[in-house]
Amino acid sequence: MTDAEKMLWSKLRNRNFENLKFKRQYPVPPYIADFYCEELKLIIELDSEQHTEEADRARTAFLQKHGCHIIRFWNNDIIANIEGVMMKIKEETDSLSLRERDGVGRKQTETSMQTSPRHAPLPEGKGIKKRICLGEISTAHGVRGLVRIRIYGDDPQALSAHGPLFTSETGETSLIVRMKNSANKFWIAEIEGVTDRSAAEALRGTKLWIERSKLPEIENHNEFYYEDLIGMSVETEANGIVGKVIAVDNFGAGDLLEIRPPSGPTFYLPFADEYILEVNMPRNLIKADIPPGLCD
Repeated sequence: MTDAEKMLWSKLRNRNFENLKFKRQYPVPPYIADFYCEELKLIIELDSEQHTEEADRARTAFLQKHGCHIIRFWNNDIIANIEGVMMKIKEETDSLSLRERDGVGRKQTETSMQTSPRHAPLPEGKGIKKRICLGEISTAHGVRGLVRIRIYGDDPQALSAHGPLFTSETGETSLIVRMKNSANKFWIAEIEGVTDRSAAEALRGTKLWIERSKLPEIENHNEFYYEDLIGMSVETEANGIVGKVIAVDNFGAGDLLEIRPPSGPTFYLPFADEYILEVNMPRNLIKADIPPGLCD
């Protein structure tokens, strides 16, 4: 995947966005859709500057004929304004969901597609409330609707102390979570309205977000929320600034910083004492010791 595809996929995968199931590189013979939501028949395409309307006209006409809704973004839109992209995608998914709920026919949907701009204008991203991911629903627990949650942070009770939690970084869908007790690396929790295992399993992979403004302000410069690391510059003693943090991930073996260098592909750096020498919040700078070859 390109950097833009990786960034957008991190927002869409595992039902992170509005609890919608998106698939990557989905075949719609004879074409391959970059991202596809079967529930809404929505295709998201990412284009480089080399793409033209003429080259895509036959592809678009074919996909629309088969009932698909298409929304396109430039790669640069993803990199420079991911918040605006996600807001635009939400507008589209909300609109399509409303049409399905109100029983509006596919013919009307196709007409609206043909009059929409090829590359949708994006919001500027100003005024968007920043959210912090506090945890992720790992799996169901038992048969009565309980779930296991992987906690991101030092205070598991924060998940139930601040009211409903959002299920995506930009959407409006929310859940009320009540923490029960710890179980090894996870916490057992109850989700309001979820009463059986099937409903709990449907939430697998759902991340739980809270408005940044609802969390206590940090006064100590040596403390921070992981989400605050995104956008910070990474510096080594030997090479100076080597890139910026674009994501903080955990695939099960520990926290990782995804770093985008000035050129070339992104790379991951373990967020561990042997690699992270200092996190300087006032300077928006992380000093690191990066093993040779990792970012070459």
